[in-house]
Amino acid sequence: MWGVVVAGGQGQRFGGPKQFAELAGRPLVAWAVEACRSVCEGVVLVVPAGSAED
Repeated sequence: MWGVVVAGGQGQRFGGPKQFAELAGRPLVAWAVEACRSVCEGVVLVVPAGSAED
């Protein structure tokens, strides 16, 4: 089973992309991916266009 973490929002009401805001020293999206990985064989992460690192 695969999981999908949908973190593609622009964060307009938040003031920026909240998926990359830090919580306890880690981006929020990292917490979501870790939780998904604990119960799935693989994870697909959806982020806004242009935000992926090379």
